[in-house]
Amino acid sequence: MGLIRRITHYLFVHDDPQPADVILLPGSPFAEPAERAARLYRDGFAPFVAPSGDCWIFHRRGQEHRSECAILSGILRGAGVPEAAIVREGRARHTLDNARLTRAALDGAGVPVKTAIICCQSFHARRCLKAYRRYFPAAKLLVCPTPTRGFDSTNWYRTPIGVFKVCTEL
Repeated sequence: MGLIRRITHYLFVHDDPQPADVILLPGSPFAEPAERAARLYRDGFAPFVAPSGDCWIFHRRGQEHRSECAILSGILRGAGVPEAAIVREGRARHTLDNARLTRAALDGAGVPVKTAIICCQSFHARRCLKAYRRYFPAAKLLVCPTPTRGFDSTNWYRTPIGVFKVCTEL
Protein backbone atom coordinates (compact mmCIF):
# COMPACT_ATOMS: atom_id res chain seq x y z
CA MET A 1 0.00 0.00 0.00
CA GLY A 2 1.46 3.36 -1.01
CA LEU A 3 2.01 6.25 1.37
CA ILE A 4 -0.90 8.36 0.07
CA ARG A 5 -3.28 5.43 0.37
CA ARG A 6 -2.10 4.64 3.93
CA ILE A 7 -2.47 8.27 5.04
CA THR A 8 -5.92 8.47 3.44
CA HIS A 9 -7.04 5.22 5.05
CA TYR A 10 -5.81 6.36 8.48
CA LEU A 11 -7.12 9.95 8.55
CA PHE A 12 -10.31 9.88 6.50
CA VAL A 13 -12.44 7.73 8.81
CA HIS A 14 -16.00 7.32 7.58
CA ASP A 15 -19.02 5.33 8.77
CA ASP A 16 -22.51 4.99 7.40
CA PRO A 17 -24.98 6.75 9.69
CA GLN A 18 -27.01 4.66 12.11
CA PRO A 19 -29.60 5.64 14.72
CA ALA A 20 -27.88 7.44 17.60
CA ASP A 21 -28.62 9.37 20.77
CA VAL A 22 -26.90 12.55 19.60
CA ILE A 23 -25.02 14.12 16.71
CA LEU A 24 -21.74 15.65 17.92
CA LEU A 25 -20.62 18.74 16.03
CA PRO A 26 -17.11 19.94 16.93
CA GLY A 27 -16.27 23.55 16.10
CA SER A 28 -15.56 24.41 12.49
CA PRO A 29 -15.15 27.61 10.49
CA PHE A 30 -17.18 25.98 7.71
CA ALA A 31 -20.93 25.41 7.41
CA GLU A 32 -20.75 21.98 5.75
CA PRO A 33 -20.44 19.89 8.95
CA ALA A 34 -23.45 21.68 10.50
CA GLU A 35 -25.42 21.23 7.29
CA ARG A 36 -24.60 17.50 7.33
CA ALA A 37 -25.62 17.27 11.00
CA ALA A 38 -28.92 18.99 10.21
CA ARG A 39 -29.63 16.54 7.35
CA LEU A 40 -28.92 13.59 9.64
CA TYR A 41 -31.20 15.12 12.29
CA ARG A 42 -34.01 15.70 9.76
CA ASP A 43 -33.58 12.14 8.48
CA GLY A 44 -34.25 10.90 12.02
CA PHE A 45 -30.82 9.58 12.97
CA ALA A 46 -30.74 11.35 16.37
CA PRO A 47 -33.02 13.47 18.57
CA PHE A 48 -30.26 15.92 19.58
CA VAL A 49 -27.39 17.85 17.97
CA ALA A 50 -24.53 19.14 20.13
CA PRO A 51 -22.54 21.97 18.50
CA SER A 52 -19.34 22.99 20.26
CA GLY A 53 -16.70 25.67 20.13
CA ASP A 54 -15.56 29.15 21.01
CA CYS A 55 -12.81 29.76 18.51
CA TRP A 56 -11.11 33.00 17.57
CA ILE A 57 -11.73 32.36 13.86
CA PHE A 58 -15.17 33.94 14.10
CA HIS A 59 -13.97 37.01 15.98
CA ARG A 60 -13.95 40.14 13.82
CA ARG A 61 -12.60 43.51 14.90
CA GLY A 62 -15.34 45.91 15.86
CA GLN A 63 -17.99 43.19 15.87
CA GLU A 64 -19.58 41.33 18.73
CA HIS A 65 -17.80 38.06 19.46
CA ARG A 66 -19.82 35.05 18.32
CA SER A 67 -18.63 31.59 19.15
CA GLU A 68 -18.47 28.72 16.70
CA CYS A 69 -21.23 27.14 18.76
CA ALA A 70 -23.50 30.17 18.23
CA ILE A 71 -22.82 30.27 14.50
CA LEU A 72 -23.22 26.52 14.06
CA SER A 73 -26.46 26.64 16.10
CA GLY A 74 -27.77 29.31 13.73
CA ILE A 75 -26.97 27.10 10.75
CA LEU A 76 -28.72 24.17 12.43
CA ARG A 77 -31.84 26.23 13.20
CA GLY A 78 -31.88 27.60 9.65
CA ALA A 79 -31.73 24.04 8.35
CA GLY A 80 -34.73 22.89 10.38
CA VAL A 81 -33.29 21.69 13.70
CA PRO A 82 -35.56 22.99 16.49
CA GLU A 83 -34.08 24.91 19.39
CA ALA A 84 -35.13 22.20 21.85
CA ALA A 85 -32.97 19.64 20.00
CA ILE A 86 -29.75 21.68 20.25
CA VAL A 87 -27.46 21.09 23.25
CA ARG A 88 -24.83 23.84 23.18
CA GLU A 89 -21.24 23.98 24.37
CA GLY A 90 -19.65 27.35 23.68
CA ARG A 91 -16.29 27.36 25.49
CA ALA A 92 -14.10 24.80 23.67
CA ARG A 93 -10.86 26.05 22.13
CA HIS A 94 -9.65 22.81 20.51
CA THR A 95 -10.85 19.32 19.63
CA LEU A 96 -10.16 17.73 23.00
CA ASP A 97 -12.09 20.58 24.65
CA ASN A 98 -14.95 19.97 22.18
CA ALA A 99 -15.22 16.40 23.41
CA ARG A 100 -14.73 17.09 27.13
CA LEU A 101 -17.04 20.08 27.35
CA THR A 102 -19.69 18.53 25.11
CA ARG A 103 -19.73 15.50 27.40
CA ALA A 104 -20.35 17.80 30.36
CA ALA A 105 -23.10 19.69 28.49
CA LEU A 106 -24.87 16.47 27.52
CA ASP A 107 -24.59 15.10 31.05
CA GLY A 108 -25.96 18.39 32.38
CA ALA A 109 -28.89 18.22 29.96
CA GLY A 110 -29.61 14.63 30.97
CA VAL A 111 -28.87 13.21 27.53
CA PRO A 112 -27.51 9.64 27.87
CA VAL A 113 -25.08 8.71 25.11
CA LYS A 114 -24.78 5.08 24.08
CA THR A 115 -24.33 5.85 20.38
CA ALA A 116 -23.24 9.13 18.79
CA ILE A 117 -22.54 10.42 15.30
CA ILE A 118 -19.61 12.82 14.86
CA CYS A 119 -20.04 15.34 12.02
CA CYS A 120 -16.72 17.00 11.28
CA GLN A 121 -14.48 18.05 8.43
CA SER A 122 -13.33 14.92 6.60
CA PHE A 123 -9.62 15.42 7.24
CA HIS A 124 -10.32 15.90 10.98
CA ALA A 125 -12.11 12.57 11.27
CA ARG A 126 -9.36 10.58 13.00
CA ARG A 127 -8.54 13.40 15.45
CA CYS A 128 -12.21 13.86 16.33
CA LEU A 129 -12.74 10.15 16.80
CA LYS A 130 -9.74 9.90 19.14
CA ALA A 131 -10.82 12.95 21.18
CA TYR A 132 -14.45 11.88 21.57
CA ARG A 133 -13.43 8.30 22.43
CA ARG A 134 -11.55 9.70 25.40
CA TYR A 135 -14.66 11.32 26.89
CA PHE A 136 -17.29 8.89 25.58
CA PRO A 137 -15.40 5.62 26.24
CA ALA A 138 -18.47 3.39 26.53
CA ALA A 139 -20.33 4.88 23.56
CA LYS A 140 -20.40 3.58 20.03
CA LEU A 141 -19.02 6.47 17.94
CA LEU A 142 -19.75 6.79 14.24
CA VAL A 143 -17.93 9.34 12.10
CA CYS A 144 -19.96 10.92 9.30
CA PRO A 145 -17.66 13.65 8.02
CA THR A 146 -18.03 16.05 5.15
CA PRO A 147 -15.48 17.56 2.76
CA THR A 148 -14.54 21.22 3.16
CA ARG A 149 -11.99 23.48 1.47
CA GLY A 150 -12.53 21.73 -1.87
CA PHE A 151 -10.84 18.45 -1.04
CA ASP A 152 -11.67 15.04 0.38
CA SER A 153 -10.17 11.57 0.62
CA THR A 154 -10.04 11.20 -3.16
CA ASN A 155 -8.07 14.34 -4.02
CA TRP A 156 -6.37 15.88 -0.95
CA TYR A 157 -2.89 15.12 -2.28
CA ARG A 158 -3.56 17.11 -5.48
CA THR A 159 -4.03 20.50 -3.81
CA PRO A 160 -1.58 22.53 -1.72
CA ILE A 161 -4.20 23.23 0.96
CA GLY A 162 -5.16 19.55 1.05
CA VAL A 163 -1.55 18.43 1.52
CA PHE A 164 -0.98 21.10 4.18
CA LYS A 165 -4.12 20.31 6.15
CA VAL A 166 -3.67 16.55 5.99
CA CYS A 167 -0.01 16.80 7.01
CA THR A 168 -0.98 18.87 10.07
CA GLU A 169 -3.18 15.95 11.18
CA LEU A 170 -0.36 13.38 11.14
